[in-house]
Amino acid sequence: MLTAAREYQQAARAYNNLGDLYLQSEEFDEAIECFSKCREESTKINHQMMIGWGWFNEGECMIKKGDPKGGIEYCKKALVIVEKLDDRIGTYAVERNLGLGYGLMEDWEESEKHFKRSKEIIEKLDSPFNLGHLLFEMGRVEKFRGRKKKAMGTFAESKKIFEELGASMFLRRIEREQAGL
Repeated sequence: MLTAAREYQQAARAYNNLGDLYLQSEEFDEAIECFSKCREESTKINHQMMIGWGWFNEGECMIKKGDPKGGIEYCKKALVIVEKLDDRIGTYAVERNLGLGYGLMEDWEESEKHFKRSKEIIEKLDSPFNLGHLLFEMGRVEKFRGRKKKAMGTFAESKKIFEELGASMFLRRIEREQAGL
């Protein structure tokens, strides 16, 4: 409907938002389709921010679906755009995704570098939800590395934030990850 009316910006935002709902529900194939359409609609009007967000959101899906190499490539494309636009939330998210992707590829040095950069950005922005999300992903990498004590501590930090925010979805995810330790 929006694309037929040539409302490409609104269509891109709608696809991005819908994709985010699928991503949060861990329905990665549906999310990927939406983020791809977000980029497609954004490209029609050269809406750089939404193109970048489409790249990094799709990259996150790919990483979480088991294709960290492909996801990292998408995130690198996004990083060029969000840095050029000085989009600090976008840069935080791309760096978080890169940290997760490199961690799943067992490139610990690159993972830590990107997680550190993501944390520096989000702490300056004073965004507890995003900090909690970052700590959750860092905990997942520590778990993957077999560093149980470090993972538990990182999950505990994330859990505290999400308890204060009442973010039940992330609390369930943390409990699921902790149960596997």
